[in-house]
Amino acid sequence: MLKVLPFDLNHAFTAGYLMHGVYEEKQKRGAKFPMRSIVPNDTKMFAQAHYETDIQYFVSSDSEAKKIYEILPEHNFIFVDISKNFIENGLE
Repeated sequence: MLKVLPFDLNHAFTAGYLMHGVYEEKQKRGAKFPMRSIVPNDTKMFAQAHYETDIQYFVSSDSEAKKIYEILPEHNFIFVDISKNFIENGLE
């Protein structure tokens, strides 16, 4: 089932938590951020998927988004890149 969710306050708090972890990991890797960094849309959508317990899969054709997914401090859903096959996604 495909579900479109409005971004609410719970999602915003979760996005802040997840983005904090992403920024920390990127800083460990040497990235520099301006004083006023924004939370990217990828992280906002990941926050919704993480917060909503009935979501098991995040489906996207954006392979670059998977790089953010992989450094999230935690997640309880599986990222499925539809530009790759089942085996490449680890869904054998």
